[in-house]
Amino acid sequence: MGPAELTGAIELRLEWFKARAHACRHHEEVALLLQEMDQILTFCNWEASQWRQRADACSAKDPNLREGLRAAACKMAATYDAQKLVFTNQCQDSWVLAADFLSRYRPDGYAVLEDGGE
Repeated sequence: MGPAELTGAIELRLEWFKARAHACRHHEEVALLLQEMDQILTFCNWEASQWRQRADACSAKDPNLREGLRAAACKMAATYDAQKLVFTNQCQDSWVLAADFLSRYRPDGYAVLEDGGE
């Protein structure tokens, strides 16, 4: 193998390593995206729960104030419930596509073949 052929082989290997590193990073980013989307829904549930607890714990002596505070807390809980529903509807396609991608590619950048091999 001459110097020109050796240089070409080295360049090809370098490109392969770059492409593999890119695939590994892409897999990690998709996995992180799914995790972050799940955390948003968990946060919406938590916030709604917190506002419901505040509504139940409202102990103002003035009945009008108590009613107003409870109504505001219930409205905030409903807002977070609605946000969760909107996020769930908007992200449904992304969840399916991301899960499909993660099932087709391993974290090391290699595709998973139908027969379970590489």
